[in-house]
Amino acid sequence: MRRDLIKRILTEGLNLSYAPKNIYWEGYDVNLEESLFEYGFVARQPENKDYPDEWFVLYAYAGAFDTGWIRESDLDKYMLGQDWMDEREIQNTLDSRNQTLEEWLNQGFLSKFGDLIGEHGVDNFMGGSYGMLDKNAAIDLLNKHLPPNTPRITAEDEDTLVCPECGSDNIDSDYNYDTGQTDRRCRNCEHEFRT
Repeated sequence: MRRDLIKRILTEGLNLSYAPKNIYWEGYDVNLEESLFEYGFVARQPENKDYPDEWFVLYAYAGAFDTGWIRESDLDKYMLGQDWMDEREIQNTLDSRNQTLEEWLNQGFLSKFGDLIGEHGVDNFMGGSYGMLDKNAAIDLLNKHLPPNTPRITAEDEDTLVCPECGSDNIDSDYNYDTGQTDRRCRNCEHEFRT
């Protein structure tokens, strides 16, 4: 049956819509904070993407966070056995979700990506990661592209990062590859500091 489905898809094409869905973050869960910190990712389709089905993903990896691009059609290729996943791994993924291959292929990007990283790990799809973002930097990136009328997400830690100059927690963060530290800038008073 799988071979027939693959043959049909390759000859007729899979009638999936890879049209841009949202320039704002979306999650595996409706709650974006839950999506990032419990399920391990949020994703969005910025206007500057190279392909119509490409997504920018902010994901958790080894106690830190990183970002990367992935195409929905690549996720389909994994499940069609056109990449590293073999028949057993494909079937295990489908069995764990109680779906047929066709049902799996017809679901949206967020479900596909969440299923695959939940079953096989994020590094198998996003590649190696250096975990360049700490939790505060990940929250800052998440807050930059929230849907309208969505409250800002804040760190729940008691040691929430605040500006040493004015005490504001409205901080931009950028990882500095040269120093291995994170450069910070307060949005209120423009004070710059490093952690």
